Amino acid sequence: MAERIFEKLSTAVIEANVDLVKEAAKEALEQGIDAYDALTKGLMKGIEVVGEKFGNKEYFISDVLMSAETMSAALEILEPHLKERRTSGHGKVLLGTAYTDIHTIGKNIVKIMLQAAGFEVIDIGENVPPETFVENVKKHNPDILAMSGIISSARAEMINTIKALDNEGLRESVKILIGGAATSQDFAEKIGADAYGKDAREAVQKAKELLG
Repeated sequence: MAERIFEKLSTAVIEANVDLVKEAAKEALEQGIDAYDALTKGLMKGIEVVGEKFGNKEYFISDVLMSAETMSAALEILEPHLKERRTSGHGKVLLGTAYTDIHTIGKNIVKIMLQAAGFEVIDIGENVPPETFVENVKKHNPDILAMSGIISSARAEMINTIKALDNEGLRESVKILIGGAATSQDFAEKIGADAYGKDAREAVQKAKELLG
């Protein structure tokens, strides 16, 4: 039964079928399936396929965004039940989308995944200027600063943010984790970020690794 529902969730995300994903999410809860399992074994499996299709140029950014919106529809149903699993202890993450980028879906998925994994997450939204990241690093003293970016202009702003942290003497006090369609492992290494997450699942894994 569980495997069938996981497959249903995955297929709904791949096909960007909002009605199907809502139906499957509700069914998962009705059948007593753990919400975190529905997220990781169903929804995340689907979004991984979407990422592969995007990498193979079978899907465009618009397709990725529609699938991410579909996943968000299911998360609205599952999130209250994910909160029950949340524990403290992993660390504090300051999260935002780089300046010039107003996309929030990917960031929001990462936020939920991090919280479900036990991180404290401070979400400062989208289109965040470098100086705002700096102000919030000073204010919250996070262990990790996580930046996302889907459009190409976000890359320059990630560079500007790291430079701004360096200018304020804050760079060594926080780990930098980046992700999103505009980024890559090579880009992360080029700009001096500490880690790159190709998707939400990997972002959580890299966050754990950064804090040992």
